[in-house]
Amino acid sequence: TDSVNNTKNDVFNKQGSTLDTIFNDLRSHLNHILILDLEFYQDTKENHARMLQIAGIVLGRNSKSPSFNGFIFDPVHMNESQQLDFLKKHDFSYKQALKCSKKAIMNQVGIFIKENKIDNLISWGHSLDYSVLENEGYKKLLPGNMKSFDLEEILAQANDAQAKAQKEYDAAKKAADEAQAQLNKLESAKSSADA
Repeated sequence: TDSVNNTKNDVFNKQGSTLDTIFNDLRSHLNHILILDLEFYQDTKENHARMLQIAGIVLGRNSKSPSFNGFIFDPVHMNESQQLDFLKKHDFSYKQALKCSKKAIMNQVGIFIKENKIDNLISWGHSLDYSVLENEGYKKLLPGNMKSFDLEEILAQANDAQAKAQKEYDAAKKAADEAQAQLNKLESAKSSADA
């Protein structure tokens, strides 16, 4: 039984040390970590996702400007219904919405990243975020030396490690239970033979 518990603990300790490393790294970069979130709309003309909103907040407490939230109005790629939805949702006139161009919003994001000396990114499912940024010509906005953490990926790895540990534990426990049952039979047989 001790070896069964040790097997489970070994897997959890390995997974825990990986998560500890990630969290220690994040702690050491507080105030320079950007939690990034993008929302999308479907470009019906070119049939792919485009940026509708980009938002971020600096992880930590000492940032001058801790967050941003930019809504993007793109009359070239949005169909009429998407444009009307945008105008209604934000209560903008068409002229006001034109000030929410991708270029204007992304310039603000670039300034925000530089001002806050962002060197780490956290997002959820960032492969889509990065591919959309790249398709729209803004991948260079995220410096190549910037470390990136995908929470979806981290949690999936943690869940996989936990499932693996549970499976190994269950198999070891079953083997230990079977061995104990055999020992009990042998002891019973020995007791009967001695009597």
